[in-house]
Amino acid sequence: MKSNPTTSIYLDTRHQKKDNSYPVKLRVCFERKAKFYHAKFNNVNLYLSKEDFDIIMESAKPRGLNKDIKFELVDIEDRAMDIIEALPQFNFASFEKKFLGPTQTKADIFSYYKDYIATLEKNNQFGTASSYHCSMTSIHKFLTLKYEFTSPSFPDTITPFPFFNITPSFLQEYENYMIEENNSSPSTVGVYIRPLRALFKIAIDNGEISNENYPFGVRKYQIPTTTSHKRPVENQDMKKLLHTPADENEEKARDFWFLSYLCNGVNNRDLLEIKYDVNLQKDQIVFLREKTKRTNKNNAKTIIIPLIAESIRIIDKYKNPDDRKGKYVFPTLNEGMSHKERWKAVQNFNRFVGQHIKTLAKKAGIDPGISAIWARHTFATTMRDNGSNDELISESLGHSNVKTTTNYLNGFKMTKKKEFANKLMNFNND
Repeated sequence: MKSNPTTSIYLDTRHQKKDNSYPVKLRVCFERKAKFYHAKFNNVNLYLSKEDFDIIMESAKPRGLNKDIKFELVDIEDRAMDIIEALPQFNFASFEKKFLGPTQTKADIFSYYKDYIATLEKNNQFGTASSYHCSMTSIHKFLTLKYEFTSPSFPDTITPFPFFNITPSFLQEYENYMIEENNSSPSTVGVYIRPLRALFKIAIDNGEISNENYPFGVRKYQIPTTTSHKRPVENQDMKKLLHTPADENEEKARDFWFLSYLCNGVNNRDLLEIKYDVNLQKDQIVFLREKTKRTNKNNAKTIIIPLIAESIRIIDKYKNPDDRKGKYVFPTLNEGMSHKERWKAVQNFNRFVGQHIKTLAKKAGIDPGISAIWARHTFATTMRDNGSNDELISESLGHSNVKTTTNYLNGFKMTKKKEFANKLMNFNND
């Protein structure tokens, strides 16, 4: 049986003003989610002390100003209920559009952020949802510091900020602030602005704003792009990393880093999702990349990874003893976890491997900037250097386009570059 939305007038005691008053809000609850909306009196957000709120709400016949406030609060809740009853199917976006009015909802970037984040989480896209939340938080912080923008209960309720206020000059100012005052890199700026650009496109598609409001593009604002430094690990450094004495945590991080390298550069999420008999089949692993299951539904490529003695050794070392069909090979995940719990477990595992592989690299005297993605780049570059063509490398990496593969091939290794550089002053050969 479906639950129906409920409403109530609520004193938000989480946010106290200096005069010991609190914001009065309409609370709407639906399917275990609550959202709050400022109650207004004479078109101004209403704040009351606990004592005054109790007197107004509990008195059957309040007098004077309290009577007027009580009537206004009853009217707010009645209007909310009328809107809810008139909706064919309740959702917060539809309710807010009618309750708050178009200038405060769908034409507002923060409403779009929150609605889209909720959609992503509903679809179990928690990584993308986290990216959008970080973007929203960064934009909000910039507004707070530079525009004296206030949202007393961020992120539960956020003061509306219309799309049309975001202009090319606004975005350039945000970029300057991020780089000069927040010590962010241009690539970080790009990571935070791309979700905002996506929301602009959705708002245009929804007919909420016009193309004239779109601030991105030629002769407008252009998101900074940088070419990431993709590092294959040199052979001598691979030996150092493999043979440097390690403590228990460093050893586990190293094992999984090398397992990734040996398994076509597969990421930790895909490794942890491997199940007995479903993916782990005798001397090979067969799977679809989690990253592309949703985006390439019609062109998803099955990846087949041959297992060699070293990869089998690592799997045997950490595998789940319960090897029944469908059980996770590595016990970091289990069947009882929700999608969000699995995502968090993978995130924690990524942090563990990242932290300890860097510590071990420092011990080994190699670049401590090493990360999980370096295993993937090293695999691709090693294949290329050993004579594999781009098509085979692309298939091994699970790319749908060979052009994508070229991004993982870091030109020549540093040893080759030095070999050529040392010949630059050799003028003896004709």
